[in-house]
Order: sequence, then C-alpha cells, then structure tokens
Amino acid sequence: MISDDRDVYLIQPVDGGLAKIGVADNPQERLHTIQLMCPVQLQLIDVIRGGGHMLEHGLHTRFAEDRSHGEWFRPSDELFGLFLTFSRLDCALDDLKNTEAAIKHGDYGEDENGQPVTADQLIGRINEIRAQLDRAEGLLSAD
Repeated sequence: MISDDRDVYLIQPVDGGLAKIGVADNPQERLHTIQLMCPVQLQLIDVIRGGGHMLEHGLHTRFAEDRSHGEWFRPSDELFGLFLTFSRLDCALDDLKNTEAAIKHGDYGEDENGQPVTADQLIGRINEIRAQLDRAEGLLSAD
C-alpha cells in the first residue's frame, strides 16, 4: 500500500509551459526520471511535504479546468500561489514546533542583538505564527 505521507511536487520546463502536479517519496528522483523522458529541461518548482495522494487529488480537482492532459496543467498565478502558500505554511509549522520545543526545554536562545530571549517573546512569536497559519488556512479554503 502506498503511504499517504508522500510529497506533492510541481514540475515545469525551465522556459515555462505546462506544469506537472504529482506525488513521490523523493521529488528530486522523480524529476530525474521524468527528465529522462522529456526533450526539454525541467525544474522542480516547489514541494509540499507530506501532502500525499489526497492533496494531489484535491489539486487535480481544483485545477481541472486548467488540465492539459494527465497530470499536466496550464500554469496560473493561482496554482503557483497555492504551492507557495503551502510552503509558507510548512515553514510556519516548523517554526512553531521549534519555538514550542524551546519553551519546553527552557532554551530560549538569543535575539538578533545577542540578548537573551524571554518566555514572553517566545509566546509572542507563537501567536504571530498562529496568525500566519490562520491567514494561510483562509487562503487555502477560499475559492
């Protein structure tokens, strides 16, 4: 059975053109495999970690009117923007986990001026990250 924690990727020719939405355990290896069958140079535009087949299917459905054939779609600002939103969401979640771990272990670190970071500063950072996540969730649910 295929795990549903595989990565969803967006591949496009370097010079533009149709974009492929797919899923793979290793998007770099998948890019290499597709490149062997493609006469133009391809690039990995973005990766959504752990999205799996459910997310891939959701993206295929959402952009169905832009489908050219198979998993290849006409590029749009919305498509690239959605991948960018997921990437930012992923970074924010990592930041949130790291900040919460720092609080748990009492290892608050230093700020950009070399001053010790306080628990209140970390809590403020967590609230900022949660607000970013809320904004991203709103963008993802908007039609």
